[in-house]
Amino acid sequence: MSPLVKTEVVVGENTTQLLAEATAILSAPAVKIRNVVAGVSDLKANILPGNVILEGNVRLNIFYVGLDAVVHHQAEDLPFCTYVVIAHALPGMKAEVYPTVERVLPELKADGTSVVLKVILDILVKVSDARQLCLEEGNGPRCLFHQVRGENTVQQVNESTVPLSVAASKVTDVTARIEITGKEAINDKVIIQGYVHKQIFYVGLGDELEHHQAEDEAFSTFVDMPGVGPGMFVQINPKVEEVVHELSPDGTRLSLKVAYELFVKVTEDVEFSLAAGSTLIKAQEIVGEGALYTLVESSYALNPVAQKVNQVTAEVSQIESTVIPGKVIIQGNLHKRIYFTGSDDINYEQEEDVPFMGYVAIAEAAPGMTVHVSPEVKGIIPSLAADGTTLAQKVMLEISVKVLRTVQAAAAEVTSL
Repeated sequence: MSPLVKTEVVVGENTTQLLAEATAILSAPAVKIRNVVAGVSDLKANILPGNVILEGNVRLNIFYVGLDAVVHHQAEDLPFCTYVVIAHALPGMKAEVYPTVERVLPELKADGTSVVLKVILDILVKVSDARQLCLEEGNGPRCLFHQVRGENTVQQVNESTVPLSVAASKVTDVTARIEITGKEAINDKVIIQGYVHKQIFYVGLGDELEHHQAEDEAFSTFVDMPGVGPGMFVQINPKVEEVVHELSPDGTRLSLKVAYELFVKVTEDVEFSLAAGSTLIKAQEIVGEGALYTLVESSYALNPVAQKVNQVTAEVSQIESTVIPGKVIIQGNLHKRIYFTGSDDINYEQEEDVPFMGYVAIAEAAPGMTVHVSPEVKGIIPSLAADGTTLAQKVMLEISVKVLRTVQAAAAEVTSL
């Protein structure tokens, strides 16, 4: 069966050309303009139905020869605003904008005090929409996708009574939002932790002034999702559905009920070759892959002195990658937890962070490509010193590296499951 995957479907693309014009007053009179270097910055795209509104600045670096025969430099920002018609674009979709400065035409005024600048911009806009598709496998490019392993929704009600700092005559407004602070997939379940943030606005009983009070309440829950497991990626979309409040007769307490919904999606990386079809998608093509094997050694001082080490665990965190021609440089942090029994027969836990760095030679790698990294701890060898004061550790890491480039491909969807 073809997997259900999350991918970007290309809704449409279009180009527009724009002539932007401005007059720059020079800080010193000029004899001639040597050259003007231009680039686009602060680019923003807002999607409306059928249109994409584009705003930004053209940064102009003007180099000119002054009356003193010295080359001077002056920078100017030229704001612009335009739009591109893309028939099926809708708010909430994603826009990618690729601006190109086609030409800069400077015209120095006769008195040399100002220059008229005309800039021709060519702007390509692509609009895509995140969707879930069943794609057919074939002999096309091999790509990496996020396979949907499960979806579910849980509804919760948070109830609390809030003592008000000032007695209230009436409550004018209560708002709430959900912040997710932790999420983890375990066997057949997803554990979720977070906060319900509440904002209370009320009028004081004696002063008739509007007051504000905030309350944060932690929560934890789980969602049943058969088939999911550790290491999978969890995405949660929270939504507050209703806030009900009731003020106590004396105005000193507020009873709150916040009803909210958590939509949970779990995905796992999967790779397969595409079959040619008619659905235009953006995909991450795998252009090369390799693995980094590295031995991370360290020595850690234990406090108190240990009589034995019970367990050492390790995980990779804060991993980063940099692509250079023919290589991928990997650096990260190895976080270890050491469980040991002290000389006083009490069990202790200590933590250690050890940075590491290495590289993988991948001939196809080139700057601008993205990297997918999967680290795995293959083994840990601890060695406790005879006097129990230090613990030497050797940790073997295997880091799988895939180099990806974004491609636009016409793929075939599975018509029947």
